Amino acid sequence: MLQEAIGYTLTSHGHTVITVENGKALLERVATGEYFDLLITDNHMPFLNGIDAIKQIRANPIFNALPIILHSAMDPYAMHAIEEQLHRLGNAWVISKTGMDDLLDTIAKITLT
Repeated sequence: MLQEAIGYTLTSHGHTVITVENGKALLERVATGEYFDLLITDNHMPFLNGIDAIKQIRANPIFNALPIILHSAMDPYAMHAIEEQLHRLGNAWVISKTGMDDLLDTIAKITLT
């Protein structure tokens, strides 16, 4: 499963990884108030897609500064449209699932700032 591969790769690069099984579980986990340095989500999750999850997370001002990466398979046209939506939500990036290097590079940039 891709989620497990991403988790393994990030863990092997020194990151602590917490996974959830769907969009609803993501919102429940964030609602606990636990601190996260970064959130990585997919747009194609059961029960709630990534864009809607990000909108709900951003509705709580506590999470306005939380960096969020939407890591999802999409064509360039869809990616551009989603980038525009995320730009309005602030502090969010879109990365296509083409390989781990883009994800790791983006995480490195985010965590250095």
